[in-house]
Amino acid sequence: MGYSILITNDDGVDSLGILELKKALSPLGKVIIVAPSSEKSACSHSVTLDRPLKIVEVEKDTYKIDGTPSDCIYISKYVLFHDKSPDIVVSGINRGANLGEDTIYSGTVAGAMEASFQGIPAIAISQVLGERRENIDYSVAGRVAFNIVKKILENRYPLSSREILNINVPPNGNPEKMEITYLGYRRYRNNTHLYTSPFGEKLYWLGYHSLEWDSREVGQEFRDYRSDFEAVADEVVSITPIKADWTSYRRLRDIELFIK
Repeated sequence: MGYSILITNDDGVDSLGILELKKALSPLGKVIIVAPSSEKSACSHSVTLDRPLKIVEVEKDTYKIDGTPSDCIYISKYVLFHDKSPDIVVSGINRGANLGEDTIYSGTVAGAMEASFQGIPAIAISQVLGERRENIDYSVAGRVAFNIVKKILENRYPLSSREILNINVPPNGNPEKMEITYLGYRRYRNNTHLYTSPFGEKLYWLGYHSLEWDSREVGQEFRDYRSDFEAVADEVVSITPIKADWTSYRRLRDIELFIK
């Protein structure tokens, strides 16, 4: 197969997840890594406008950029690909879940979304962490990515304009057990940690929240679907089609009446 596959992430060019992703997708064609030179977790869809960016070729078909995942996709298309596009962009494999509203914070999801803005089919894939935080096995997520990407490239899994698939693989997931889901409601709590510097300054470190969620109401036509949190809790791979359109369509007429 002669497909060109561009992969990025927000964990950095040396992360184990991106290396596993390259290995998993290589049978489908030429895989090119363009990723941040250092970790950019929770950078959302930020782009770097206040300074120039440097591209460094680490090895053949692997580049690092001292910017964000969105920077990586933008520069890849217009500099490395000379205004042409790869056949698909795959962002991940992220170290940790991207469920519910966490997708808004995620640099990994943003990398895929930037690709969709540039007219390139894209998915984001994340490995949900259980009790084990070290020596994470990304192989199942790699197999899931291979299966989904292959279907997209063969036009058996079409994506709409400016739409991506957000995939979350549970710790004990099975690549054959997948479910189409909607984004759940993430429950956020105070996870701010106070430290004191040697000079007596108060410093705050923001920590990660545990995976807690709330149920949400969906339309009658979607009652047969579950949230991404529910699927992952049952050790099922969650696949959620998402778009960047944040318009609250059901509120348009209500707000229109309010302003008259």
